[in-house]
Amino acid sequence: MKADQFFSEEEKGRIRECVRRAEAQTSGEIVPMVIERSADYTGTRLMAAIAGALLAACIWLIARPLLHPLWLIVAEGVGFSAILFLLRISPGLLRLMIDKSVIEDAVRHRARLAFFDHGLYRTRDRTGVLILISLLERRVHILADEGINQKVPQSTWDNLVQHLTGGIQRGEAASALCETIEICGQILAEHFPRRPDDRDELGDQVITGGSPLS
Repeated sequence: MKADQFFSEEEKGRIRECVRRAEAQTSGEIVPMVIERSADYTGTRLMAAIAGALLAACIWLIARPLLHPLWLIVAEGVGFSAILFLLRISPGLLRLMIDKSVIEDAVRHRARLAFFDHGLYRTRDRTGVLILISLLERRVHILADEGINQKVPQSTWDNLVQHLTGGIQRGEAASALCETIEICGQILAEHFPRRPDDRDELGDQVITGGSPLS
């Protein structure tokens, strides 16, 4: 699924309103983001395609050992291309081939890139919070700036990640995200209440992205 299609227009409106209400009580900034994947996993794709080429060559040698060697090259090319095509149309298959530690590292790295790309580090009190949903990996990552992390333990964000992940798995992504945003607002309001001169430093809409650098 494309990231910009993960939520309907009505759901995007609900989420935007949730962000607005949450930020009304705090100087913190909450940014929800949905991306199609956290990395391209080029190495995994190539290794799988090479394995496909070797398998096709072995099958061909067993089934047609006396044919011209050129056909062996053709078989290898077909096997290589077929695996690349399957991995392109089947994200689930690609996900199964990637080690969980590689996925976790990719999502964390992508969250850091997004944090800087979208200016969350520039808030006045260093109180930006990114809520990242990465679709291919089926992962959620919450990244808070240093001003927040000095006062809020990591276990708080871990619990919120589990809450949002569970909602997505139940098919209630929009509601779970709104609840997560509301809880973030409450946490931020406790430590960083809204100032009289506070302004909305970042937008309230859901940010969407496709490629790892979008």
